Amino acid sequence: MPIIKVEDAFEGGDLKHLRWIMKKSLFLGLASLVVVLAISLILTPKTYADDFLICTLDSDCDRVLDRDDNCPYAKNRDQLDTDHDLIGDACDNDIDNDGIRNNVDNCGINFNEDQTDTDLDGIGDVCDLDVNGDGVPDVDDPDGDSIANADDNCPNLANPDQADMDEDDIGDVCDYSDADAYPDSVDNCPVDYNSRQNDQDADGLGDACDNCDMVSNLDQADRDDDGIGDACEIDWDGDGVIDDEDNCRIMSNADQYDTDEDGRGDVCDPACEGANCVIDSDQSANADEAVSTGNPYSEGGCAFVGVGGLSFAGLYFIMISVLGILSLRKR
Repeated sequence: MPIIKVEDAFEGGDLKHLRWIMKKSLFLGLASLVVVLAISLILTPKTYADDFLICTLDSDCDRVLDRDDNCPYAKNRDQLDTDHDLIGDACDNDIDNDGIRNNVDNCGINFNEDQTDTDLDGIGDVCDLDVNGDGVPDVDDPDGDSIANADDNCPNLANPDQADMDEDDIGDVCDYSDADAYPDSVDNCPVDYNSRQNDQDADGLGDACDNCDMVSNLDQADRDDDGIGDACEIDWDGDGVIDDEDNCRIMSNADQYDTDEDGRGDVCDPACEGANCVIDSDQSANADEAVSTGNPYSEGGCAFVGVGGLSFAGLYFIMISVLGILSLRKR
């Protein structure tokens, strides 16, 4: 079949007209393609046309050229790089650079090579909102004592017992009642200034508040309430008679009455109560021989009883009577 050229098919002006039409068609076609591609870039950046034109120099099509992309094969338009190792998080297998891979790191975004997890909940402490697992978010319980700040009398120091010795609503662990630089919880004299914390008798109480600072007496017993502890008291009952000479050291008895002369003062002698306070021939208390005389110098009107159960006053009366009778006979 013979080949016929386009020029031979048209003559004169027809050929020129055909060429004009072809050029015009080519121009319109190219213009249309440009318009379509432009619209695609503006309205649908993820289309094939977008990939074709943009992704040539940007492999992951994240609009960051490969030469500037810290993760060229994984989209990360934000270029986030937590550990600043120039490898974007999107393709970094150890985001926090703590030497532990992301898939086994209990806190993948915070450096924690020791992987400490206090409450064993699988979340490392450095990124756990409730480190001790007490149900109180740490933001509300920064000291970790399981008491929310709103109810904690010492919100910045752990004190689960909430001890408050002086009841001023400030916990002892952060309360400096005596202003001596030692918090009440460790101060050996919380309410008395004692910056040196001296404790000569080592009983745990500072000398400044110890009622017997030379003799250990943690109980601070002071029976007579005179401010001197019993452990170093020379007059325990405060009756003015020193203990070495007092016949009743534990009960005040300045008169030192000892009716039955047993060496024990009447006020603390269980055998000398009221009329039952006597001294007999064998120098022992005997309630059966007690004789009440109303003697103001004896406790409860107790009398001294001599031989045969007769009072000395009675014997004296008998002796006077006998001498009187004898004198009458002589006359």
